[in-house]
Amino acid sequence: MTNKPTYEELEQKVKHLENVLQSTQLPDFLKNKELFHLAFENANIGMCLVDLTGNIFKVNAEMSNIFGFSTQELEKMSVNDITHPDFINVSPQFIKNASDGNLSHSVFEKKYIHKNGHTVTCTVSSSSVVDENNNILFFISHVQDITAWKKTEQALRESEARFRSYFELPLIGIAITSPEKGWIEANEGVKNMLGYSMEELANLSWSELTHSDDLEADVEQFNRVLEDKQDTYFLEKRFIRKNGEIIWTNLSIGCVRKPDRSVDYMVALFQNISNRKKAEKALEESEQRFRAIMENVNLISANLDTNGNITFANDYFLKLTGWKREEVLGRNWFELFIPPEVELRQVLYSKLEKGMLPLSYQNEILTRNGKRRLIDWSNSVIRNAQGVIAGIAGIGVDITEQKLTTEALKKSETSLKEAIATKDKFFSIISHDLRSPFNSILGLSEHLVECIREQNNNDLEQIAVKVNNSANNTFQLLTNLLEWSRSQTNRLEFVPEHLEFRTIVEEVIKQANDIAGQKSITIISDLPKHLFVYTDKSMIKLVLRNLVSNAIKYTHAGGKIEITVEKSTDELLVSVRDNGIGISTENINKLFNVGVSFSTRGTKNEQGTGLGLILCKEFITKQGGKIWVESDLGKGSRFIFSIPLSY
Repeated sequence: MTNKPTYEELEQKVKHLENVLQSTQLPDFLKNKELFHLAFENANIGMCLVDLTGNIFKVNAEMSNIFGFSTQELEKMSVNDITHPDFINVSPQFIKNASDGNLSHSVFEKKYIHKNGHTVTCTVSSSSVVDENNNILFFISHVQDITAWKKTEQALRESEARFRSYFELPLIGIAITSPEKGWIEANEGVKNMLGYSMEELANLSWSELTHSDDLEADVEQFNRVLEDKQDTYFLEKRFIRKNGEIIWTNLSIGCVRKPDRSVDYMVALFQNISNRKKAEKALEESEQRFRAIMENVNLISANLDTNGNITFANDYFLKLTGWKREEVLGRNWFELFIPPEVELRQVLYSKLEKGMLPLSYQNEILTRNGKRRLIDWSNSVIRNAQGVIAGIAGIGVDITEQKLTTEALKKSETSLKEAIATKDKFFSIISHDLRSPFNSILGLSEHLVECIREQNNNDLEQIAVKVNNSANNTFQLLTNLLEWSRSQTNRLEFVPEHLEFRTIVEEVIKQANDIAGQKSITIISDLPKHLFVYTDKSMIKLVLRNLVSNAIKYTHAGGKIEITVEKSTDELLVSVRDNGIGISTENINKLFNVGVSFSTRGTKNEQGTGLGLILCKEFITKQGGKIWVESDLGKGSRFIFSIPLSY
């Protein structure tokens, strides 16, 4: 630190200053001591007096505020005590130049160190004060703190540098234009985009570069800005490059206004979207081709979003279902087209978020009039441009007629097989089952003739009984054959009527008692009176006759047959039970099947054909009933069938 003057020396300098103030070298207001002190102390800038060695001997309050030191502290310091190291030579150089007579006044910028250590930037205006002989007495300096202004200036410079760096980036086109001056500045992005230099752009109007189809929309927006109706606008616009090529841009315009709200200049941002537009056009053309294909083929095409709402449906699908496009778009697929009993939503959407989807399946859809169509579907996942799953695309084939044809073929095949089996069964019965009893009758009748010739009366009755049994069995077989033949050729009509069931059963039992009596078999039936059924009399009697006849055939002598009924809400269950030989589980599955030739001999070696049970099933089925059997081998069987009640 420079040696500080003593108090006495300072006092002498102040007195000398007062004398100087009276000299003719200073303005009149400075010669007035009171005026000088008033101006010095109350100035809104820092003021100080510095001697020829750089020591401060007088400061005002603002000087103290600027540097954080008290006036007493500053008046004991030199200028360099508070000077930033980078500026340590500035003040001594001025003092030297002034002392050498090279200058008497200087304005410069200088950095100082505040009491708390931070840097203070100031503008300093220093002048030398001389006596009547032009000798320098001291220096008076005006010090203004410009630290905040400097920071602002630095921030502006940095901001401008950033803007300039952004402006020059070729990633996006940036241009500054003016309604009066046209193109003011354009970065490399704009120049590369349009193919012009800045000098060439300056001689071109905005409209000369604009595609004619986009000019009207651009001018309309531009005029709204000029009329102060808006400050910005955005549009997709085509420009014409220098080489004549058309480019698409995403144009963003913003204006800066003058205080009177007129437009000073405009900033335009250009983003080249030509590639995107080409891709969009290609996608649109592809979609149009796809739609054209989908609209002109007999395939169903439908798209759903992730909530199951319809986003697309082709004409063929709409024609098939009877809906209009505007009626189905946005509607829920499952609510509109899927039958309520079909649980399809869970099947389709359970794993959709993982990109997993049933690729192929069949389900029915509902048309507008409630009819059902069977569709064979092939599905795929729809993803948006970001790869996120957006829904389901389905292509379907209406296989309703195909399914009906297939079912008809299967039914026809089944009928054909049954017809062939029926024919085989018929020929088998004619060739074997019908021939055997006639052979028996012929043999017995010949024996009967011999007995009559020989007058052997002892064997006559026995032979006659056998002839009678054989004739009865043959008659029943012929009856079954005739009824079966009528049934197979659709010549047997089903004519239901209201009948008292107990009477029918009693008639059947009466006819069967003679044969049952030959084996001492008892037929029991304790049915309620006035039990009416709605059935075909001939058919129901044939069913009962066959079941009772079978029971007699497979029941041992002295056995029992029981006919019972059980009423339900709308049908009657009829049961024919015997305590005969029973049927094995394996053989139960062979009953009622025309395609299986199954018959066993009775307890008296009676023959059977299995035709009776087949007729029973056909006749009961025609009446809407069912027939089945329950049996324990060695314990007997129970045949049950159902017929409608009559009310």
